Amino acid sequence: MLSRDGLDPKAIDLTIVDQSLEDEHIFGPEAAGPPAGMSADRWQFIRLDREADARDAIARLDLPVLAIWGADDLNVNPVRNAANFRDALTGREKETEIIIWPEAAHGLLKASAYIGN
Repeated sequence: MLSRDGLDPKAIDLTIVDQSLEDEHIFGPEAAGPPAGMSADRWQFIRLDREADARDAIARLDLPVLAIWGADDLNVNPVRNAANFRDALTGREKETEIIIWPEAAHGLLKASAYIGN
């Protein structure tokens, strides 16, 4: 997304560092509470979820898996998450299908209808 906005690689790296520091301030262990406009439940969900690692639980699944991410998801990294699922589910006897849906956002809706508007 940042490259689409015209940022060069160095500016992207700096932006990511700035965003990470801001996230740590808002959601890290020293955070005082939710920022204005965010419910306490949402804030707590983000605090817990940002460090979560479900790979062990995924690897133990004993049922068919269909995992879908939107290619334009701004909430998670679809490529990294799909790779994590592939790694965790490799070698199972149960059917697995992993899809990264083109032009879709987090809710699997067409990203162009939501991003940049």
